[in-house]
Amino acid sequence: MVILSEHPEVMAVHGLCGAARDAVARAQDLQRRRDEAVWLGIVGDVDRSGSYLDDSHRTAACWVVAVTNCAKAVAARQVRTARMFHHLPLVAAALYDGHIGSTQVEQLLRLWSNPRVRDALAVLEVELVERASLMPPDDFQQVCDMIRLFADPDGAHRDHQSSRDNRHLSIVPDGAGFRLHAEGDALSGALFEETLARYTQTEFDADWAAGKAAHGDRMCPALLQRTNRQRRFDAFIAMIRAAANANAANGLVPLVTIHCDQRTAEEIIREHFATQDATTDATDDDTFDDDGATGDDAFDDDDSVSEDGDGDGDGDSDDGDGDGDESGHGDRIDVTAFGWSNTDLSSHAHAPRRPITDPDDLLRRRCHTRTGAPVDRDDLLIAMLIGRIRTVIHGHDQRVIALGHT
Repeated sequence: MVILSEHPEVMAVHGLCGAARDAVARAQDLQRRRDEAVWLGIVGDVDRSGSYLDDSHRTAACWVVAVTNCAKAVAARQVRTARMFHHLPLVAAALYDGHIGSTQVEQLLRLWSNPRVRDALAVLEVELVERASLMPPDDFQQVCDMIRLFADPDGAHRDHQSSRDNRHLSIVPDGAGFRLHAEGDALSGALFEETLARYTQTEFDADWAAGKAAHGDRMCPALLQRTNRQRRFDAFIAMIRAAANANAANGLVPLVTIHCDQRTAEEIIREHFATQDATTDATDDDTFDDDGATGDDAFDDDDSVSEDGDGDGDGDSDDGDGDGDESGHGDRIDVTAFGWSNTDLSSHAHAPRRPITDPDDLLRRRCHTRTGAPVDRDDLLIAMLIGRIRTVIHGHDQRVIALGHT
């Protein structure tokens, strides 16, 4: 039996530091990536040839379990990855050459597993491999999220709607303490995150002021009274108390920024407000022109687009029959989850959405929060109409051409 700490390859790094240590580690990591790529190549060959049937295995995943004694879920994921490598050979080559790692492969696998996105990946393979090799994993995940959002808009919308429908919060007593668990949609999470960050900054400023008064010029982060985790909890309690007192503590106003490209903003406006016989394409005129103003079909005063959705500004979305039933216009975008009055936005809201097929256009599209969380197109429209969320519209050259409500 080998004692791992005495293995020659482990001992090779013993006593090294800096660049010399990192060089040994990178060489070992490169070999690990190559071994992984070769193994997945073997799995793919067995899967395509069907040779696993020789030993009466029902599937290639069953063969992987028998050979490696791994969990069924791990085996199934390896088979899916091998199949992806067969359709995206540049991704397999990038793993073998060490340009990407298992993290980026897993991110691409989640995209490839969506059949509606699969064709787009084949066209974008070169771009995706380049970005995966150069970008940090969190940034590359944002690229993957945007591709899925626009290549499979209906599927992305279903996920957003499901996350909103399944929203919940639970408080579980735990001895002398408690545990809080909450799940919901990405935009609500962004609202919570931004608000909590501002309250947390207030708690930090209070700690720093107290420390400065006690220690003077010797004040440093190590002398702060509370840890960052403690300040975040105390900030959350301050939010609850502020809500209970029904006042905005210290004048803090929640603000989330949604970044969106110009074409997507124009399309979502037309989807909801264009007349049934409108045939003009979104590229025929600019709803948002270069000086940041909105066009005639957007939000001018004559259109009377108000927060209640019926143009009268009275807070009621009237369907015109006088019976108080506001369901006459078809599907409704529910904004009550954000603390806003409900807004009727016509039956265009949940019509099938056209997926983006042009690869260049797909990479230019964006609709996400400051932290990169994908935002559903309905939520974008709500933000542009009602406010409390800032919408930043980017032109084709990524310049900011319009700012929404603040």
